[in-house]
Amino acid sequence: MPKKHLEINKFIIITDLSQVKNLFFVKKYHSAKYAHKKQ
Repeated sequence: MPKKHLEINKFIIITDLSQVKNLFFVKKYHSAKYAHKKQ
């Protein structure tokens, strides 16, 4: 496997992880907002 290809894969994995984190944060944020509205 060429080194360049490995680097690209690493980058894709990192970006995927950050997207998942962002999605999780947004979900948490929205659920907190909804919980606050209900009170």
